[in-house]
This record gives sequence, C-alpha cells and structure tokens, in this order.
Amino acid sequence: MRTVTVRRTIAAPIEQVFDWITDAANYRQVPGVLRAEVTRVGIDGGRAQITG
Repeated sequence: MRTVTVRRTIAAPIEQVFDWITDAANYRQVPGVLRAEVTRVGIDGGRAQITG
C-alpha cells in the first residue's frame, strides 16, 4: 500500500476542516480522486481507500 502525505493551510475554522476531512464521501470532490471508500470504521482510527 502506498502512503501519500499532503500538507495544506486552509483558511477555515478547524472544526469545519475536521468535519470535512473525516467524511470520506467528500474525497470524491478532490481533483484527481476517482473513487473513495471507507475500508475500516472505528474509534481507534478508520481507514479510507482512495483511487486517483
């Protein structure tokens, strides 16, 4: 499995950013992302698989 790290500064309240980034359905709105699905849900750390 490949790992990609992206760092961005977003001009928005941290609560809004956290809510957006923790909803995998939003990932399809990102340019270059063709598919996103949750592969594991859990309070100890979920995972999403993203295809681009």
